[in-house]
Amino acid sequence: NREKILNKAELLLPAGKFESLKAALANGADAVYLGGSQYGARAGAGNFNDDEMKKAVKLCHSRGVKIYVTMNTLLSDDELAAALDYGKFLYDLGVDALIVQDLGLAGAIKKLLPNFRLHSSTQMSVHNVVTAKWAYKFGFKRVILAREMTLAEIKEIREAVPELELEVFCHGAICICYSGQCLMSSLIGGRSGNRGFCAQPCRMNYQLWDNFQGSLSGEPSHLLSPRDMNTLEQLKELTDLGVVSFKVEGRMRRPEYVASVGRVYRHTLDSIETNENKISKEDKNIVEQVFNRDFTTGYLHGNPGINLMSHQRPNNRGVLLGRVKQVDGKIITLDLEKQLKLGDGIEIWVKVGGRIGCTVSDIRVDNAKVSVAYPGELAEIQIPGRIGKGDRVFMTYDSQLMNQALDSYENLDEDVALYIYAKAELGKNLYFKADDQKGNTVELTSNYIVEAAKKTPTDIAMVKKQLSRLGGSGFFLQDLTADLDENIILPASVLNNARREIVEKLDNNLFRRYPVVQDYKFAEKKAEVLGIVKEKNKHSEPKIGVKVRDIYQMDAALDSGADTIYFAPHFGLEDVSPDAWKKIAVINEKYPDLLVFALPRINQDAKKKKLYENIENALEHGFTRFLLGQTGDIELKEKYPMIKELRSEFSQNVYNNQTAKELYEMGYSMVTASLELTKEGLEALSRTKGDKEVIVHGRLPMMVSRHCLIGAVLGKEKNKVPCGKPCHGQTYYLKDRMDMLFPVLGDRFHNFYVYNCKDLALIDELNHLLHFQSWRIEGQFYDIGSLKETISLYLTAREQVLSKGEYQKDMLFSSLQIYSQTGFTKGHFYRGVQ
Repeated sequence: NREKILNKAELLLPAGKFESLKAALANGADAVYLGGSQYGARAGAGNFNDDEMKKAVKLCHSRGVKIYVTMNTLLSDDELAAALDYGKFLYDLGVDALIVQDLGLAGAIKKLLPNFRLHSSTQMSVHNVVTAKWAYKFGFKRVILAREMTLAEIKEIREAVPELELEVFCHGAICICYSGQCLMSSLIGGRSGNRGFCAQPCRMNYQLWDNFQGSLSGEPSHLLSPRDMNTLEQLKELTDLGVVSFKVEGRMRRPEYVASVGRVYRHTLDSIETNENKISKEDKNIVEQVFNRDFTTGYLHGNPGINLMSHQRPNNRGVLLGRVKQVDGKIITLDLEKQLKLGDGIEIWVKVGGRIGCTVSDIRVDNAKVSVAYPGELAEIQIPGRIGKGDRVFMTYDSQLMNQALDSYENLDEDVALYIYAKAELGKNLYFKADDQKGNTVELTSNYIVEAAKKTPTDIAMVKKQLSRLGGSGFFLQDLTADLDENIILPASVLNNARREIVEKLDNNLFRRYPVVQDYKFAEKKAEVLGIVKEKNKHSEPKIGVKVRDIYQMDAALDSGADTIYFAPHFGLEDVSPDAWKKIAVINEKYPDLLVFALPRINQDAKKKKLYENIENALEHGFTRFLLGQTGDIELKEKYPMIKELRSEFSQNVYNNQTAKELYEMGYSMVTASLELTKEGLEALSRTKGDKEVIVHGRLPMMVSRHCLIGAVLGKEKNKVPCGKPCHGQTYYLKDRMDMLFPVLGDRFHNFYVYNCKDLALIDELNHLLHFQSWRIEGQFYDIGSLKETISLYLTAREQVLSKGEYQKDMLFSSLQIYSQTGFTKGHFYRGVQ
């Protein structure tokens, strides 16, 4: 069975609204994914209300198509109860799987509805073997891999966890940041990608900036905007690796897009299954025309460098149609390389002013009006603007392609077709057999014993009239056949009851996928699972933790009186020297509870040799406590028994107490609160059982990426990684349209980070955070003097808060400002996220 699953690849198409669902079903989807009215990472899509969800499940299952529902956002404790009720609603409908990001939600679903299939969202950042192993052990049946994976890394996961289903995005938009790790939209505009409201600031214009030289990238361009993924020519390699599901991105795209791209990928997957492995030129043209911001195969064949990016245009560029041959006022003559039709949308890339677009409403060839102009012809159209000879013309909307796509699904029945057979023999029970178009069959033997008619006998037309009354049921009667004895009576009430029973039986067939869980038992168990234990006085004195990147910062933090020092050498300007390791070993021996070794948030398997060398070096020099950036690193506790304590980094998205509970159950001793929590959310989290840390000061990371932004602009070889530029040795900046400067730098594993333009400072809010066991300063980017003074000020602030004397907030905050050139932010402390 496993071999059969691996050999049959699933085409998974998006449905942002009901028309898109129809488009997916009509164009070869094996499965669809969609969101309900809440809890999905595409809040801007149309999404499905409860009635539409029921209709969608029935429509998909009647055609043998699976349906996966996205509940892939982070949830607050206040939202979890309602989210679980919604999960129960989907379970009862027979939804084939839930796509989940929030670890607390996943854990609760697992406890309450253990038979419900869980798929790990790409928002969970599964990008290596250890996270894949963890996901399978946790209970996920499938992981949707990070879009930054190479073929070699996918193969390694496949071989390491053969029972786990792997799903990849095969086509559509990709993020510059690892999904689930992006806070850019959140911190800039208060719209969280982790909560379904990403504003896509990555598609805006930026400059790579240096404070001495100014712009290093010329005029503003789309430095964070990747091309779209297109893996048509890689599908065979991916199927050979055992990828079971190919996912087309696009819940925000129009139904015609779903239809067109779906049809092309259906053709290609079918050709692979029959060993033809052919991609027609027509199919290639379709995906280029329907939406095209240039294409990439992502990281499948290695890091593509600048070839990942679409610096000049963040949206649809269309397909080259030709060039401007002549301009005569508003009349322009086009030298066509492709066909142009009435109703097509075009854009002219002008030398001054960017783009000029229009919908073509009049075409003339040789002074004659035509509806179509062909390649090689000179076509005249009217369009005002500063257009010049030689300007390129692109077709952004192909009316014929859109009409073909619309035709493919427009007449698809939204209700399920039924074929009913009736048998009525005098003196015997009335019998029915009903089938839908996919062969789902139910039989019904009525309690009614067929009687002889005293007046008007029942004929097939009368039976059909009653059985056709299916309005609102989601079915319609396609055909009725009947064997009726002569001169019998079938009362309308009997036929109506039979119709209702047939619908109920079919609904059970189409909806039910799992063992029944009684509502009252679910409610009782839910209350137990969500029970929050509050501890009013957990600790009397929060510790001050400080993250550093080298031995010099470590010494400064030690001298300043830090209670915990997180050592993050992957941010160091150079590798840790043997002498530095010796000093660290002495510190660990003298202060065994002081140092914690911090691991990167992203650990690609291609670089794991270096990572494990660092871990083993740390162990050899006395480290017994580790800060983990990804959930899968929990395996370190089994791999290295000498490790005494594991803590979770903010990147594990502890947005609610349930997530914290899941991490404690895995073996974490302390968790770090999400950077997106408000004051109220932090206070509520801090009062619950278990040790917790909150970041109170420092540079806030907005993105972590596998793409080297610096190398793409300044590298000696821009399409190669490494590019020849020591990207971790200097801080550059992204400058936006508001002249704000966002630091950009790389770590020693060649991951790249974009940081907020202002550092976080909660020194005047510590009285709200007293129930946390640790307050952390992200100090790895400060000079020694600033770091020492910052730690000293927070120690003073702690003393004032705990003494219950005068808390000199203004003085403390003013003193901090001396060490900031850009000012401070409170992050989401008072400004929540949408």
